[in-house]
Order: sequence, then structure tokens, then C-alpha cells
Amino acid sequence: MVDGKYTIATRIVTTDTQGNRIATDQTRYGTPYYTSDYFVTSNGFLYFTSKSSYMGKTLDEKYGAYKNGEWHTGNVFLTADGAYVLVDSEDGTWAEVKGVTSGLYFGDKDDSMLSKTSIQTTPRYNEFGELTRPPETYYATTTEQIRYNESTGKVEVYNSTKKEWENATFDDCTIGLWNTGAYYKTESGEYIIINEETGDWGIMTLSTTNSSNAYVFADDVLLDYIIKTTSSTGRVQDSTATYNFRQFYKALLYASLEGMSDLSDEEMAALRELDDFSSTDPNNPCQLKITIYCKDNSGNERNLVYRFYRYTERKSYITIEVLDEADSSNSDSTKGYGNFYVLGSFIDKIISDAQKVVNGEEVVSTSKY
Repeated sequence: MVDGKYTIATRIVTTDTQGNRIATDQTRYGTPYYTSDYFVTSNGFLYFTSKSSYMGKTLDEKYGAYKNGEWHTGNVFLTADGAYVLVDSEDGTWAEVKGVTSGLYFGDKDDSMLSKTSIQTTPRYNEFGELTRPPETYYATTTEQIRYNESTGKVEVYNSTKKEWENATFDDCTIGLWNTGAYYKTESGEYIIINEETGDWGIMTLSTTNSSNAYVFADDVLLDYIIKTTSSTGRVQDSTATYNFRQFYKALLYASLEGMSDLSDEEMAALRELDDFSSTDPNNPCQLKITIYCKDNSGNERNLVYRFYRYTERKSYITIEVLDEADSSNSDSTKGYGNFYVLGSFIDKIISDAQKVVNGEEVVSTSKY
């Protein structure tokens, strides 16, 4: 512990070739890569954000009110081998942080639509002049407009269907920082992006820099139609099958917005143990099973298996299973994961939208159900 906070420490022992100590042992303390509040949900998800930020308040509303999570403060250390280790400042609890989700957007820092539609919140101070909420820049991730409401201190999104402003969600906007980089394609077909200032680099998979490289197949048949669709602003446009599928998949992502299921861990596990969906058994609790096959330009494959289990007359429990292989025959319903529920009418919408994608009919992700 240093200055009342837990940190990472290393004891250095210097010896000769025979193992004899030839210097006094030293203790070196790690320097945090960054310090942050973080929110831990009851099912183990980590969110790094300030308590006083808009996202922090949203977490309180979504999880804290139901006692499904709690706040902590910790330091994130970057080790010599490139691992990120989170150490709680109060009790010293630590864990290696893996698989942190981040979105990567390409655009011009000054002239892109992403930049022009960004907004900045106003910093807030307490009565003593102390900063209680730093300014933050938010970027819209949908076609809807976003704004900062000074009176409520919340970020809002314009619902073009209802013609009114609503509180924004994690799907509507994101917080980010601009960087300058270059990307390269290797001989093996992998895309690598390199930060020109820091030298940090990473491999881009499942999503390339050119969206025109994305294709949609249904039962091994390429969907290559062009249809007329209406944007959120009312503009009629030509849209591809890929665009139509994205609207379908966007609706799937909305599934978690209904809320947390009121099932116990044991009850959810029992549902996952049940046999998979069967179209010949109308009484099977597994009402619907959807498998989405993904393959990028480098040949990397991933299958996403969605299952919906009815547990009341109106509610269905949803799980997602991720398979990092081409063969979906190894799919196992017990390995599905989820804590949310959807309404029965939502499942009817998903079935209808899937048929529309195949038949070349317009899918509206935000349509009522």
C-alpha cells in the first residue's frame, strides 16, 4: 500500500551467478497506466467511467437501483508483457482485464460527419469551486441527432418517429478520443492499424475498413438485391441487402433494453439445460434459435447463436452463445449466456424481420412490436 492506496509492487533481488545476494533487496512500485472509477455488475461486467459522468448516472439508473452492481475506484497497470491489471484502491483486489470492448470509427477529425455531430458537455463545479464533472465529448453512433441538455445534465437523442427528445442510451452515443494512424494489409490478408504517435497497433477482424466488402448469405445463397428504404429523416434511398440485414441485427441488439430477467441463477441454468428449439414441438420452452455465421476477409470465423426461452406468458429469457469456429454442430445450449428478457411480441418481430431480409423487404429496426 502506498499513500493509502493499493498498488503493484515488485521485489528485486540481485545475485551473482552462484545465487549469492550481492546487493540490498529493493522494492519497486508500479505506476498506474490510469486511474478510474469502475462499476461492476452482479454478473461480472466492468464499466470504466466516472460516477458523475452521464454514463455513470445511466449505470446507476440501469443497475444500481436494482442492487445489481456497485461502484469501486481502482488503478489499471500495464505490465511488461502487455497485460492490463486492475487493482482496487481500497481493498487491493486485483484481476487481469481482458477483452475490453471498444468501438473503432474511421473519419476525418475536422470534416467527418462523426466529428460534426459530436457534442461536448459542460463541466460542473460544487459550491467550493471543485470540479465534480469534467467536460466530455460524445459522438453519435446512430443516424439520430444528439444534444446536451444543460438543465437536466443529460445527453439526449432525437426520436424521429415520436418527434421528441429522449435520454440517450449506450447504443446512441459513445465517448472517444481522436488518434491518427495508418493501416496495412499483410501478405496473409490481415489488416493492421498502427497509431502513428504511439506506435500501438492491432489487427482488425470481422470488420474491415471497407463496408462494401460485407456480404449477406441465407442458406448459402447470396442476397444481392437493391430495395427502396426510408431513413429516419424521411428520405427515400436505395439500400442493399447488407444494409437491410444490419437493421435486422440492430433489432437483435435492442433485445437487452427490456430489462433484467427476474429469474434466479438456478432458474436460468435450468432453462439453458432444456433441449434446443424444435419446430415440431410447439410446447418446447425454446421458442426460437437463430445462428448468425460471420467470416472476415482473413478467413476468421465466428458463430453467434441466439436462443429465446419462454418462462411466463409474456416474457422470454434470451441467451447468446459465441462459437469461434466454423462448425456449429458443437453448439451447446448450456454454454449460452444472458441475464435479460424480451417480450413475446419481440420474438414475433424478429421472425418477421428475418423473413423480410431473405425476401428483399424493408426492415425497420425501431418498428413497434
